[in-house]
Amino acid sequence: MKTTSTAEDAPSAATTRHGCGGYCWAYNTLGTALGVLTAPVWGTYVALSPKYRANFAARMGHGLAALRTRFSAKPNIWIHAVSVGEFNLALTLLQHLRVSYPQYQFVVSVTTLTGHALARERLAPEDVLIYFPFEWWPVMERAVRLVRPRLAIVVETEIWPNFLYALSRDKVPCVLVNGRISATSYRR
Repeated sequence: MKTTSTAEDAPSAATTRHGCGGYCWAYNTLGTALGVLTAPVWGTYVALSPKYRANFAARMGHGLAALRTRFSAKPNIWIHAVSVGEFNLALTLLQHLRVSYPQYQFVVSVTTLTGHALARERLAPEDVLIYFPFEWWPVMERAVRLVRPRLAIVVETEIWPNFLYALSRDKVPCVLVNGRISATSYRR
């Protein structure tokens, strides 16, 4: 455990009070502005669509605080799989990880209703299932703070900047499993 502070620990001048730098700030400012401007469209769509209305509150982070005790039971490995196909791959990986790392608890996040239904059916009782939070800094930052993962595993190419920023801020390593990324994107 690190007990001393160094110049490397100090935030850079480009870091905001939220712990996210210039790109993160620009990304969130633009995203929030677009979200507000388009709220009548997407708000109506969510209100009228049972598919999106069903998990909207959970994706806004409601209910995560109630799981705080479960998140604190053991150190967590967070595995994110969007839907059914990704979850099936993640489940195979999780079963191998559980044998190798029994001291960890697995938090599995999904985005879709079908992925959630399958995960609820197939996960072990000791695993924690959540909906993946919306890609909005206050929601994502709070979710990462509550889950407190020691490692994050992202299945396929579900690359969400705020998720990565929040993990990076807390110095949590993130692994991309079965992902495809071009050489140009990798260099960035």
